[in-house]
Amino acid sequence: EPLSDERVAGLVRRAESEVAPVTFDEAKIWGDWQLVWQLNTKKATRSQKALAPLPQFSNFMTDEKQRNVFRNIVQLTRNRVRVVADVEYTPEPAVAGRLNSTICAASIQIKLGRRFGWKPLRIPLPLKGEGWLDVTYLSDEMRITRGNRGGIFVHLRPDQLTRSAVWPSIGGGGGVHRMAGRRAAKPAPP
Repeated sequence: EPLSDERVAGLVRRAESEVAPVTFDEAKIWGDWQLVWQLNTKKATRSQKALAPLPQFSNFMTDEKQRNVFRNIVQLTRNRVRVVADVEYTPEPAVAGRLNSTICAASIQIKLGRRFGWKPLRIPLPLKGEGWLDVTYLSDEMRITRGNRGGIFVHLRPDQLTRSAVWPSIGGGGGVHRMAGRRAAKPAPP
């Protein structure tokens, strides 16, 4: 039986109290993560609340335009349809662990004609926003973050999860998810 939100929130507070303050470590945070628990507040956006129950992945990476982003991926269906939002971030020197963030791209991606070598159809979404994300706990296997709207997010590395945990709400885990960006270390700047 899953833990209650109150119990998980208590465990989050305990983990945060044992390591505070966290400094941002880009090498440690780089790569793939899966959202395993989130708590939204009344201030959360409608899209965040609507997409919360679906499998969500994120990765810290350099995008196609050479921006440092965390790419949020929400699987709407098991294999074909997903929402992707890139959030450009910059560490805030005045606040330990804080990442100032701006949504720089968002789309619905639909995979059609993969056997013919077609790229996914990308339909732009009008998502905009600026805010911040506080990294309050970070290890090689888990990260805890808090957003400027009061949300709490717990992510684990996908290799820490069973297949059924990766796909809890859309089919029970018969497939393995692959994201853009790998856990490999960020390349050194030229």
